[in-house]
Amino acid sequence: MDTWANTFYIRGYTQSQIGITLDGIPLGDGQFINASGLDINQAVIQDNIGHVDMSQGGGALDVNSITNLGGALQYYTADPRDKMGGDISQTFGSNSTYRTFAKFESGILNHTGTKFSASYARTDAGKWKGVGDQFEQQANFKIIQPLGTRGKISGFFNYSEFDQYNYSDLSLEIIQKMGAAS
Repeated sequence: MDTWANTFYIRGYTQSQIGITLDGIPLGDGQFINASGLDINQAVIQDNIGHVDMSQGGGALDVNSITNLGGALQYYTADPRDKMGGDISQTFGSNSTYRTFAKFESGILNHTGTKFSASYARTDAGKWKGVGDQFEQQANFKIIQPLGTRGKISGFFNYSEFDQYNYSDLSLEIIQKMGAAS
């Protein structure tokens, strides 16, 4: 849950050199406290990601991105299902960790095929070292309106709240003075 530690490399390129989008919307460089976008973990609840595409070379010109030197990583949210239903999951773990996820799917609502989904996730975890906790809650809403054989119109809403007491960086000097558990 500590987004300070999130980083990845693809063929030697860092995430600041890879074009990252969500449903065609540019997310910027995806780094911690970036000035040009939003981390994927704050843009959508992970359970709502339908699929991910990664370009094999440099990002295509049609990818809306400010950085795609090292390729394009495109996330797509899952469309609501045709049948009414939902999902609920709960996780418990060490350091007082718990996570709850709930999703409602309307199913097809009318003869034009309108459907939506609404979901909520809440995660709380104590830090494994140091003082503080990691807390996040998110809500997602997606609506789809098919346009017959011509395609569809979709709308997506995300709310995210991330309260993090990030882990302090450790150096040999800090460990020697304060111990490894600080």
